Amino acid sequence: MRAGIAFDAGNVESAIADLRTVLRNEPTSERALMMLGQAHLRTGNNNLAEENFRKLVAAHPNNVQGRLALARLLVQQNNWGDAEALLRSVLATDANEVGTRRMLVDVLIRQEKWAEGLEQAKLLSDEAGDSRALGHYLQGRVYQAQRDFAKAVPEYEKALELQANSIEALSGLVGSLVALDRSKDALTYLEKYTTDYPSSFHAHTLIGQVSARQKRWELAKAGFEQAISLNPSWLPAYRDLAGVYIQLDDLEGAIAVCLRGLDAVPTNDMRLLLAGVYERAERYADAIAVYEQVLEADDTSNIAANNLAALIADHESGDRARLEFALEVAQRFVGTQNPLFLDTLGWIHYKLGNLEQAVPMLEEAVQRAGQVPQLRYHLGMAYYETDRRDLAKRELQAAIDNSDTGFVGLEQAREPLARL
Repeated sequence: MRAGIAFDAGNVESAIADLRTVLRNEPTSERALMMLGQAHLRTGNNNLAEENFRKLVAAHPNNVQGRLALARLLVQQNNWGDAEALLRSVLATDANEVGTRRMLVDVLIRQEKWAEGLEQAKLLSDEAGDSRALGHYLQGRVYQAQRDFAKAVPEYEKALELQANSIEALSGLVGSLVALDRSKDALTYLEKYTTDYPSSFHAHTLIGQVSARQKRWELAKAGFEQAISLNPSWLPAYRDLAGVYIQLDDLEGAIAVCLRGLDAVPTNDMRLLLAGVYERAERYADAIAVYEQVLEADDTSNIAANNLAALIADHESGDRARLEFALEVAQRFVGTQNPLFLDTLGWIHYKLGNLEQAVPMLEEAVQRAGQVPQLRYHLGMAYYETDRRDLAKRELQAAIDNSDTGFVGLEQAREPLARL
């Protein structure tokens, strides 16, 4: 009971301690195993969460929520086969579990088991009530996933006839029509839909997206602006509207959209969008400031940490204190397998003169990422500073040869290459 109170109050570590005490005395406690799995999920420790859910399922095979929780974890791990088996076992116990059948269709789609996915979806569309719309939507999803868009369209239309406010079905229908080169039909459908449901900001967003694909920029802007007027906190409309301005090479217009969005939706997603546009506009100091704000709000954002550290290394490298700050931010990437994160850490070490640490990190980044010009440039410079002339020449030449769009440091790469 005390663990439940602590969990609800957000004191998860205290809840975990109490639940472990319970399980020492009663190792198969159904409630304690379920709560402990949920607590580990809350703290991001998925391995321990999985361990407890597996114990729960083994001790209490009829516990549906435990099986579903374990299935969700398996889906996150792309363990489709085990997830499918668990979901089928739940449906064998209760065939009316609509959410479970929907999850099963998703898992079958991931495995490209088209016939089985359609079979499961059809079981829902053959039922009475709200499940019929879901069944037709899921059949549309299966057809769309296998790129049979002509068959997907009527299924999505049936879903919308039964449940007009199904945003997923509306998005699926529009996406399928666009894939069939029927963008005009998609816009006609959306215009009628917004007449019937004028408050649907999702539909206006779709009008903007389809129009942008057609490069009908003013119509696209109008669609996104209408979506924003209906729902000022709708981030996708700000994102897509900023994208239109970027396509038009109007970066200041894109920044203005992002600032409007940040006023209405002061979230890290909006800040990351703004910082990315600042980078495009080469307003690096502004981008750095925004990434710092992101990390102040959520220190776990690896994207913000990487971009902040990389920008400091490239644009504030004359300030050793700032480089040391960037190194502190990037230390989280020690042992990472992400080549871009690894490159950032190695490049900061290079800028600080820590060449023994820099070279192996930059080598691994290039090995993992392949032909990324900026990474080849970073490695080439590290080789150059350690007097490995042949290797430096190879990497710097590769960076320049493969740089169709340019990269930060392109001109700096030419100087040592000329001396080599």
